[in-house]
Formats: sequence, structure tokens, C-alpha cells
Amino acid sequence: MPANSHAISLSTFGDLLKHGFRLVAYCPSCRDHRELDLARYPAERSYIKKIFRCGRCGAVGSVSLSKIVIGGDGHSPGLDRWWKR
Repeated sequence: MPANSHAISLSTFGDLLKHGFRLVAYCPSCRDHRELDLARYPAERSYIKKIFRCGRCGAVGSVSLSKIVIGGDGHSPGLDRWWKR
């Protein structure tokens, strides 16, 4: 690890928002991808080992973690919602 970098924690919904990450859920039954609104969940709650169910059919989905790509102006409405809580 370079000398100027530091480790970050990504164990809670709040950590994901704080560090600019997102979760996208996939339902194998509906074959649909949905970005989760992380601001809906308590910031201190862990998403690890959480079972996510499809809002339409109730099937258990899988989630993928990725970095939020912010537009050229550096603005992200999802992050703004969370910081205003």
C-alpha cells in the first residue's frame, strides 16, 4: 500500500455512502437489476450477510458493490440525501 493511502471500512450502509460506494441488487426470477437506496437503511447497520429480497416477486437476490461514478460536476444526489440526515 502506498505511504499516503489508508484503509477504509466498508462494513455498514453508512460506510458505503461515506466512501462513495453503491449496492446493486439482481433478482434471478425477474431478471432485473435495481440500485438500492442506501439512505433508507440505518447508517450503522451492516449489509454483510443481509438477505435482500425482490420487491416484486420476493425471490432472494444477489448484490454487487461498486464505486459511485460522479458526474463531471462532482455532484451525487444520493450522497446529498444521506448527508442531510
